[in-house]
Parts: sequence; structure tokens; C-alpha cells
Amino acid sequence: MSGVAGEGGPSLPRRLARAARRRIPPSWRDRIPNRTSMLGVGVLWFHHFHKAGGSSVVTAARRGGWRPHRPHGNGNPMSPEGETLPIWEMDEAALGGWLRAVRRRGVNFIACEWGFPQAALDLTRPRLFRAAVLRDPVERVISSYVFDRFHGDAETPDILDYVQERQVFKKIDYYSTRVAGRADAAGREATFKALMRFESLSFLGRPESYARLDRLIPGVASAHEHRTAALGGGDADARAAALENVARRRDRLEASADGERRLIRRLLEARGATG
Repeated sequence: MSGVAGEGGPSLPRRLARAARRRIPPSWRDRIPNRTSMLGVGVLWFHHFHKAGGSSVVTAARRGGWRPHRPHGNGNPMSPEGETLPIWEMDEAALGGWLRAVRRRGVNFIACEWGFPQAALDLTRPRLFRAAVLRDPVERVISSYVFDRFHGDAETPDILDYVQERQVFKKIDYYSTRVAGRADAAGREATFKALMRFESLSFLGRPESYARLDRLIPGVASAHEHRTAALGGGDADARAAALENVARRRDRLEASADGERRLIRRLLEARGATG
């Protein structure tokens, strides 16, 4: 099983692992939440599926005392120059070495949004608590489209054209494309198997499914905020036009989401109420 390449950052996995070993004053070491040692968690690894409520999880984790890489962008590790570190390109040895190095510097929370690192599924050192939040595929892509129209980042005014663009996060079949690199039955089966290995799998709009994650980030189930409005600075007329376009195109979006929705329903049934 092999996910698609990420959408940002240079291909420097082994150099990053070596760079992480440089000595940096461990100013965070004494402030790591006790929950890590209590639950035997080395690093809380949050796979951030785009526009599925993940930013609220990152914010709640930071407020709860979890320590991301420095610098970071919404929890995603970054280089000193402000580039996203392509940790999804690392093999198991490189990723494990990099994580152990940053863990010694006090880092215990990693978010990964722009690629899916298969190596993270098999790591045993440090011990990872893997968590993700999923959302209905149609609602997720509508949120992404409206957000991009609101902030002037959409290349097309029509959502049906938007979901055909190159970026993985714009696709209806986003979960299977991101995780497995293919949006067919085999891709959805591979995605199901990969996500079933996560210690916590939550579903936006189902607070009970956050129960396992709530042990590490208390109150996370009630932390979701609507980021399009919360960030501000956007174009209200563009947002209104986007919502009008969605209303006209929704039936066709719904018709194209059957396979991905079956994947979500299967995960919901398999994981049960508590995620």
C-alpha cells in the first residue's frame, strides 16, 4: 500500500532526520503533560485530514499542554525557513530516528496534513498514539471549496471543476486517494485497513467517537469551530456565491460520493461509538 506524494516541501527525509539531532536547549522538557507517561504514549501523532475538524484538535492539544515541533504550521513540522517538513516521505528508520530526536527536545505532538506517512503505521519507537478525525466526504469537500472561495484561493468558481483539480484535498475520494493513492475498491480497502490501525478514529458531529482522544486532550469533542468564519479577512460576497453554486451542484456531488461514504460507514461500524 502506498499513498500519494505530498503537496508541499522538499524531498529531504534523511537530511531532516540528521538535522533533528542537533543540540537545542530542551526548554519544554519539564512541561510535557503527565498524560504521556500515564498512558505510555511517546508521541501523539495526529493525522490531519484537511477540512475535517483537525485544526480544532490541534488548537485543543496546544491549549492542553501538548508540545508541537518548533517551528510549525498548524501543528505540521516546519524548517527554520518556514517550509513544511515532508515527514510523509520518510521510511520507517528515518521517521523513527527523527521522532526520537525531536522527542528528546520535548516535542510530543505531531500533526501531518499534506501527505500520509505509511511508516508511521509500523513504528514502535517512540510509541505513537495515532489519531484522526473523519468527516462526511461531501460536507468536507464543500467546506474546502467554500473556504477557498472565501479566501480567494479557488481557481474556479464551480465546485464541480474544483473537485477535478490536481490537489488531493479537493477530491471527493479524498481519504482513499490520500491514504492509498487510488480511489477505487482496492484503494478503499487499503485505506480501511490503514485507518483501523489508529488508536483513535473520531467522526465530526459524533462527540461520543472522541472518547479515546479525549483521554489525552480533555474536552476535544466540544472544541470544533467553523474556521471559514473564525479566520476572518475573507470575501463575504465570494462565500455567498460559493454557497449558491453548492446548492445548484449538490445532487451531482452526492452522486459521486457513494464509494467514499461506504468507506466511512464501514469504519463507523467497525470502530463503534467510542472511536
